[in-house]
Amino acid sequence: MGTNLSLLAAWMLSLAVVLSGCLHTSTGAGAGGTSIDVEYVRGERFDDAAADPITVFPAKFVCGEAVNDSQLTPGSYRTVINILNLSQFQKNIQWRFTDSQNAFPGASALIPSKGSIAMDCEFILRQFAGATNVDGVLEGFVVIEDLASTGVVRVSVVYTSLHKQIHDRPDLLPVRTADKFCELNDDRELIVTIRNQGEVRAPVSRTSVRFEGAATGASLLTPALNPGEQTALTTIAIPAGEGVHRFTIQADAGGQVAEVNEINNVVQGSCLIIN
Repeated sequence: MGTNLSLLAAWMLSLAVVLSGCLHTSTGAGAGGTSIDVEYVRGERFDDAAADPITVFPAKFVCGEAVNDSQLTPGSYRTVINILNLSQFQKNIQWRFTDSQNAFPGASALIPSKGSIAMDCEFILRQFAGATNVDGVLEGFVVIEDLASTGVVRVSVVYTSLHKQIHDRPDLLPVRTADKFCELNDDRELIVTIRNQGEVRAPVSRTSVRFEGAATGASLLTPALNPGEQTALTTIAIPAGEGVHRFTIQADAGGQVAEVNEINNVVQGSCLIIN
Protein backbone atom coordinates (compact mmCIF):
# COMPACT_ATOMS: atom_id res chain seq x y z
CA MET A 1 0.00 0.00 0.00
CA GLY A 2 1.40 3.41 -0.98
CA THR A 3 2.58 5.73 1.77
CA ASN A 4 3.04 9.46 1.20
CA LEU A 5 6.64 10.50 1.88
CA SER A 6 6.24 14.22 1.17
CA LEU A 7 7.18 15.06 4.79
CA LEU A 8 10.52 13.36 4.23
CA ALA A 9 11.65 15.57 1.33
CA ALA A 10 14.39 17.28 3.38
CA TRP A 11 16.38 14.03 3.72
CA MET A 12 15.08 12.21 0.66
CA LEU A 13 18.42 11.84 -1.07
CA SER A 14 20.20 10.48 1.99
CA LEU A 15 17.41 7.94 2.41
CA ALA A 16 18.15 6.65 -1.09
CA VAL A 17 21.69 5.84 -0.02
CA VAL A 18 21.17 4.25 3.40
CA LEU A 19 17.80 2.53 3.25
CA SER A 20 18.34 -1.23 3.56
CA GLY A 21 14.97 -2.77 2.96
CA CYS A 22 12.34 -2.38 5.68
CA LEU A 23 9.40 -0.78 3.87
CA HIS A 24 6.63 -1.99 1.65
CA THR A 25 5.94 0.00 -1.50
CA SER A 26 6.13 3.73 -0.78
CA THR A 27 6.00 6.73 -3.07
CA GLY A 28 6.42 10.44 -2.70
CA ALA A 29 7.72 13.62 -4.27
CA GLY A 30 9.84 16.47 -3.08
CA ALA A 31 10.34 20.07 -4.08
CA GLY A 32 12.59 21.21 -6.91
CA GLY A 33 11.68 18.37 -9.27
CA THR A 34 12.99 15.57 -7.06
CA SER A 35 10.87 12.44 -6.63
CA ILE A 36 11.35 9.09 -4.92
CA ASP A 37 9.77 5.65 -4.95
CA VAL A 38 10.63 2.89 -2.49
CA GLU A 39 9.55 -0.60 -3.49
CA TYR A 40 9.66 -3.80 -1.49
CA VAL A 41 10.31 -6.67 -3.94
CA ARG A 42 8.30 -9.79 -3.18
CA GLY A 43 10.19 -13.06 -3.37
CA GLU A 44 8.81 -15.63 -5.82
CA ARG A 45 9.43 -19.37 -5.59
CA PHE A 46 10.88 -20.70 -8.82
CA ASP A 47 10.83 -24.43 -9.57
CA ASP A 48 13.35 -25.49 -12.19
CA ALA A 49 13.13 -29.10 -13.28
CA ALA A 50 16.92 -29.20 -13.66
CA ALA A 51 17.73 -27.87 -10.18
CA ASP A 52 16.42 -27.44 -6.65
CA PRO A 53 13.67 -24.82 -6.05
CA ILE A 54 14.92 -21.30 -5.32
CA THR A 55 13.39 -17.97 -4.33
CA VAL A 56 13.97 -15.12 -6.79
CA PHE A 57 13.55 -11.35 -6.43
CA PRO A 58 13.22 -9.60 -9.84
CA ALA A 59 14.24 -5.95 -9.31
CA LYS A 60 13.88 -3.22 -11.94
CA PHE A 61 16.60 -0.58 -12.37
CA VAL A 62 16.65 2.76 -14.22
CA CYS A 63 19.96 4.63 -14.47
CA GLY A 64 21.02 7.61 -16.53
CA GLU A 65 19.97 10.86 -18.13
CA ALA A 66 16.74 11.11 -20.12
CA VAL A 67 16.59 13.77 -22.84
CA ASN A 68 13.67 15.35 -24.68
CA ASP A 69 13.22 12.48 -27.14
CA SER A 70 13.07 9.86 -24.37
CA GLN A 71 9.86 8.16 -23.21
CA LEU A 72 10.79 9.35 -19.70
CA THR A 73 10.43 12.89 -18.43
CA PRO A 74 13.74 14.70 -19.12
CA GLY A 75 15.92 14.38 -16.04
CA SER A 76 18.34 12.11 -14.17
CA TYR A 77 17.27 8.72 -12.87
CA ARG A 78 18.98 6.68 -10.14
CA THR A 79 18.35 3.27 -8.59
CA VAL A 80 19.72 1.71 -5.39
CA ILE A 81 18.92 -1.98 -4.85
CA ASN A 82 19.28 -3.07 -1.21
CA ILE A 83 19.62 -6.72 -0.16
CA LEU A 84 19.19 -7.53 3.54
CA ASN A 85 20.05 -10.71 5.44
CA LEU A 86 17.76 -11.13 8.47
CA SER A 87 19.47 -14.30 9.66
CA GLN A 88 22.05 -14.65 12.43
CA PHE A 89 24.09 -16.68 9.93
CA GLN A 90 25.91 -15.61 6.78
CA LYS A 91 23.87 -15.82 3.61
CA ASN A 92 25.06 -16.56 0.09
CA ILE A 93 23.02 -14.91 -2.70
CA GLN A 94 23.40 -14.82 -6.47
CA TRP A 95 22.28 -12.35 -9.13
CA ARG A 96 21.98 -11.96 -12.90
CA PHE A 97 21.68 -8.71 -14.85
CA THR A 98 19.74 -8.31 -18.08
CA ASP A 99 18.44 -5.54 -20.32
CA SER A 100 16.66 -5.57 -23.68
CA GLN A 101 19.87 -6.59 -25.50
CA ASN A 102 22.13 -8.41 -23.05
CA ALA A 103 22.09 -11.13 -20.41
CA PHE A 104 25.08 -11.78 -18.18
CA PRO A 105 26.37 -14.83 -16.26
CA GLY A 106 25.50 -14.84 -12.59
CA ALA A 107 27.71 -13.52 -9.80
CA SER A 108 27.42 -14.06 -6.07
CA ALA A 109 28.19 -12.48 -2.70
CA LEU A 110 28.23 -13.53 0.94
CA ILE A 111 26.12 -11.24 3.15
CA PRO A 112 27.21 -11.23 6.81
CA SER A 113 24.83 -11.91 9.68
CA LYS A 114 22.18 -9.15 9.95
CA GLY A 115 24.06 -7.35 7.16
CA SER A 116 23.16 -5.89 3.81
CA ILE A 117 24.66 -4.93 0.47
CA ALA A 118 23.64 -2.22 -1.99
CA MET A 119 23.82 -2.01 -5.78
CA ASP A 120 23.85 1.60 -6.99
CA CYS A 121 23.96 2.90 -10.57
CA GLU A 122 27.77 2.98 -10.63
CA PHE A 123 27.83 -0.72 -9.75
CA ILE A 124 25.10 -1.53 -12.30
CA LEU A 125 26.80 0.37 -15.14
CA ARG A 126 30.07 -1.46 -14.46
CA GLN A 127 28.28 -4.76 -15.13
CA PHE A 128 27.36 -3.50 -18.60
CA ALA A 129 30.73 -1.92 -19.47
CA GLY A 130 32.10 -3.39 -22.68
CA ALA A 131 28.92 -5.34 -23.43
CA THR A 132 26.57 -2.64 -24.70
CA ASN A 133 26.56 1.03 -25.64
CA VAL A 134 25.17 2.65 -22.52
CA ASP A 135 24.06 6.05 -23.72
CA GLY A 136 21.19 7.95 -22.15
CA VAL A 137 19.07 5.76 -19.85
CA LEU A 138 19.86 2.12 -19.09
CA GLU A 139 16.84 0.06 -18.04
CA GLY A 140 16.69 -3.59 -17.13
CA PHE A 141 16.35 -6.16 -14.37
CA VAL A 142 18.58 -7.84 -11.86
CA VAL A 143 17.25 -11.18 -10.69
CA ILE A 144 18.47 -11.88 -7.15
CA GLU A 145 18.39 -15.51 -6.06
CA ASP A 146 18.08 -16.93 -2.54
CA LEU A 147 19.54 -20.30 -3.49
CA ALA A 148 18.42 -22.09 -0.34
CA SER A 149 14.94 -20.48 -0.21
CA THR A 150 15.37 -19.87 3.52
CA GLY A 151 13.04 -16.87 3.67
CA VAL A 152 15.60 -14.63 5.42
CA VAL A 153 16.46 -12.42 2.44
CA ARG A 154 14.66 -9.12 1.84
CA VAL A 155 15.07 -6.85 -1.20
CA SER A 156 14.02 -3.22 -1.52
CA VAL A 157 14.64 -0.75 -4.34
CA VAL A 158 14.90 3.03 -4.07
CA TYR A 159 14.21 5.00 -7.26
CA THR A 160 15.02 8.71 -7.37
CA SER A 161 14.68 11.20 -10.20
CA LEU A 162 15.74 14.81 -10.60
CA HIS A 163 13.70 16.57 -13.26
CA LYS A 164 14.93 19.53 -15.26
CA GLN A 165 13.57 22.40 -13.17
CA ILE A 166 16.81 24.04 -11.97
CA HIS A 167 18.18 26.91 -14.06
CA ASP A 168 21.02 29.45 -14.11
CA ARG A 169 23.72 26.86 -13.44
CA PRO A 170 26.29 25.03 -15.59
CA ASP A 171 26.11 21.28 -16.21
CA LEU A 172 29.37 19.45 -16.94
CA LEU A 173 29.44 15.93 -18.33
CA PRO A 174 31.73 13.63 -20.37
CA VAL A 175 30.82 13.38 -24.07
CA ARG A 176 30.70 10.03 -25.86
CA THR A 177 32.63 11.01 -28.99
CA ALA A 178 33.39 7.35 -29.80
CA ASP A 179 32.01 3.92 -28.98
CA LYS A 180 32.30 3.19 -25.23
CA PHE A 181 33.95 6.62 -24.75
CA CYS A 182 37.09 5.16 -26.38
CA GLU A 183 38.39 7.94 -28.62
CA LEU A 184 42.10 7.41 -29.30
CA ASN A 185 44.74 9.44 -31.10
CA ASP A 186 47.43 7.97 -33.37
CA ASP A 187 49.57 7.14 -30.32
CA ARG A 188 46.74 5.14 -28.72
CA GLU A 189 46.21 7.77 -26.04
CA LEU A 190 42.73 8.33 -24.65
CA ILE A 191 40.97 11.57 -25.59
CA VAL A 192 38.40 12.79 -23.04
CA THR A 193 35.88 15.46 -24.05
CA ILE A 194 33.83 17.50 -21.57
CA ARG A 195 30.76 19.59 -22.41
CA ASN A 196 28.82 22.24 -20.53
CA GLN A 197 25.16 21.66 -21.35
CA GLY A 198 23.96 24.10 -18.71
CA GLU A 199 22.60 27.59 -19.14
CA VAL A 200 25.55 29.59 -17.75
CA ARG A 201 29.34 29.56 -18.05
CA ALA A 202 31.17 26.82 -16.13
CA PRO A 203 34.34 27.88 -14.29
CA VAL A 204 37.68 26.06 -14.49
CA SER A 205 37.43 22.56 -12.97
CA ARG A 206 39.18 19.18 -12.90
CA THR A 207 38.28 15.93 -14.66
CA SER A 208 39.52 12.60 -13.30
CA VAL A 209 40.20 9.43 -15.29
CA ARG A 210 40.78 6.14 -13.46
CA PHE A 211 41.67 2.85 -15.16
CA GLU A 212 40.41 -0.35 -13.57
CA GLY A 213 43.23 -2.12 -11.77
CA ALA A 214 45.63 0.82 -12.05
CA ALA A 215 47.19 2.19 -8.88
CA THR A 216 46.89 5.82 -9.96
CA GLY A 217 44.69 7.92 -12.23
CA ALA A 218 44.85 11.24 -14.04
CA SER A 219 43.50 14.63 -13.00
CA LEU A 220 43.00 16.85 -16.04
CA LEU A 221 42.58 20.61 -16.04
CA THR A 222 39.23 21.50 -17.62
CA PRO A 223 39.00 25.08 -18.89
CA ALA A 224 36.02 27.36 -18.37
CA LEU A 225 33.23 26.45 -20.81
CA ASN A 226 30.41 28.59 -22.13
CA PRO A 227 26.88 27.12 -22.44
CA GLY A 228 26.89 24.44 -25.16
CA GLU A 229 30.70 24.51 -25.46
CA GLN A 230 32.84 21.38 -25.25
CA THR A 231 36.57 20.72 -25.28
CA ALA A 232 38.99 17.80 -25.64
CA LEU A 233 41.39 17.57 -22.70
CA THR A 234 45.03 16.52 -22.46
CA THR A 235 45.40 12.96 -23.76
CA ILE A 236 46.06 10.06 -21.37
CA ALA A 237 48.24 7.00 -21.94
CA ILE A 238 46.33 3.72 -21.67
CA PRO A 239 47.94 1.07 -19.43
CA ALA A 240 50.26 -1.32 -21.25
CA GLY A 241 49.06 -4.67 -22.52
CA GLU A 242 46.44 -6.10 -24.83
CA GLY A 243 42.82 -6.67 -23.90
CA VAL A 244 39.92 -4.61 -22.59
CA HIS A 245 40.96 -1.59 -20.52
CA ARG A 246 38.02 -0.25 -18.48
CA PHE A 247 37.99 3.25 -17.05
CA THR A 248 35.86 5.80 -15.21
CA ILE A 249 35.61 9.46 -16.24
CA GLN A 250 34.33 12.03 -13.74
CA ALA A 251 33.71 15.65 -14.71
CA ASP A 252 34.13 18.22 -11.91
CA ALA A 253 35.99 15.59 -9.91
CA GLY A 254 36.67 18.04 -7.10
CA GLY A 255 32.99 18.94 -6.72
CA GLN A 256 33.78 22.64 -6.96
CA VAL A 257 31.13 23.58 -9.54
CA ALA A 258 27.49 24.02 -8.45
CA GLU A 259 25.64 22.32 -11.31
CA VAL A 260 22.10 21.73 -12.51
CA ASN A 261 22.76 18.02 -12.31
CA GLU A 262 25.51 16.45 -10.20
CA ILE A 263 24.55 12.89 -11.15
CA ASN A 264 25.65 12.86 -14.82
CA ASN A 265 29.31 13.66 -14.07
CA VAL A 266 30.45 10.02 -14.02
CA VAL A 267 30.56 7.55 -16.93
CA GLN A 268 32.10 4.12 -17.47
CA GLY A 269 34.06 3.37 -20.64
CA SER A 270 36.37 0.76 -22.12
CA CYS A 271 38.91 0.33 -24.92
CA LEU A 272 39.86 -2.93 -26.64
CA ILE A 273 43.59 -2.83 -27.37
CA ILE A 274 45.10 -5.33 -29.82
CA ASN A 275 48.77 -4.99 -30.74
